[in-house]
Amino acid sequence: MKKTALILVFLVCFINYQGFAGGTRDVSEIKKGVKKLEDEVKDINGKITKIEGDVKGVDGRIIKLDEKVRSGVVKDPDTKDNTSNQGNSDRIPVDRKIANFLLEDDKNSSGLKFYLSEAIVVKIYEAKENAEIQNINNKIVINNPQSPDTPKSTTEFSKDSEGVINGFGPANDRGRQIKIRFPDKGDRTLIFTRNAQKDNYELTEVEVLDDKTRRVDSIVTIQLMVSGTNDRKTELKVMPIEYAYMNNQQADNINNNFSYYNASTPQPKVNPNRAVNTSRSVMGTGSTNPQRVIAYAARKRNSALSNTEIVIINEYFNEARYEGVNVDLAIAQMLYATDYFRNRERMATCNYGGLSGASFQNWTIGVRAHIQHLKAYGRQRPNRELVDPRFSFAWDRGSPGITFDQVYPIWSQKPNYRQNIEEILRNL
Repeated sequence: MKKTALILVFLVCFINYQGFAGGTRDVSEIKKGVKKLEDEVKDINGKITKIEGDVKGVDGRIIKLDEKVRSGVVKDPDTKDNTSNQGNSDRIPVDRKIANFLLEDDKNSSGLKFYLSEAIVVKIYEAKENAEIQNINNKIVINNPQSPDTPKSTTEFSKDSEGVINGFGPANDRGRQIKIRFPDKGDRTLIFTRNAQKDNYELTEVEVLDDKTRRVDSIVTIQLMVSGTNDRKTELKVMPIEYAYMNNQQADNINNNFSYYNASTPQPKVNPNRAVNTSRSVMGTGSTNPQRVIAYAARKRNSALSNTEIVIINEYFNEARYEGVNVDLAIAQMLYATDYFRNRERMATCNYGGLSGASFQNWTIGVRAHIQHLKAYGRQRPNRELVDPRFSFAWDRGSPGITFDQVYPIWSQKPNYRQNIEEILRNL
């Protein structure tokens, strides 16, 4: 830039010299040319000043970014991470199953590091006391005073900020919330609440003072992550409902024979009318199969089952197998409680197990609640989200290894209840 300015000055001198020496050019025109060149020089000097200002701004941003890298808020891309948690691939979302694992024993959470799914900034503004009180339409309205412009404290959390467990939710549902303390952030505690639909834990509250929290109003969802890997693979199979529990050999003989339920290996053919030695333990695999149940229920009410009723039976086998509950007992209770699907109230409320006063939004939840209720008697927590409203009732009265003989007096006070269930079990 300086060389350009010198060249322009040289040209001005040269033009002046030519004008006076040659005497052929008009002096006024020469002055106009000089004025034009001076304006151009000013414009160039202005651009130089602007460029210098931009350079200073870039230098300032570089300095600020360097400070964030040193503080750990921003990761330096040229710095290799030698910790055990290299990248988000070694972090997984916390779901209900992981939360239950952490609740079982304090040792299960020992040494675990927790992270945020997104980098965030938490700004806390000190509340003003001078709230405005008005009488509007004969009602007292307290307006929230405007927050101050300057926050009382600002805490930045990067995706690499590490936290540790600092407690769980209320005693009646400890798994509903997980509290994470971040030692490197002034022991700031963030509270994550279970989202049952997504099966994850999302940031909902921040500890403001020692024991006071304030609910978060965030435009994005911040999930709780934990150091670890998930090697499970999802397997998806789609098939007609009537073939869901049969292999090829069993499917060829569906109209004439039934076999013990087994989803993978062929089983010997059996007479559907032959009595089977069913297990009376609440927790177990059972010995009947969907086809036997469908045939028995249709014969008892002298009419074919609808597609919905067949789906419900198959779902009992799905849920019982997933939770490790004896499907024989669950099916027998369901057929008795619904009067072989003829009880309109039970079917309308999806309360297939006859849980007192319960109503469920669909057949999946209704079946799941019944299976979970049986599992509660066995003193085992469900693998899925808890939907049984009377789970704690059964848990308090259950015991490991409990059998139907111990359950039926608690389940129903009717004198013929045991006799009816036993008859269904024998017929199945």
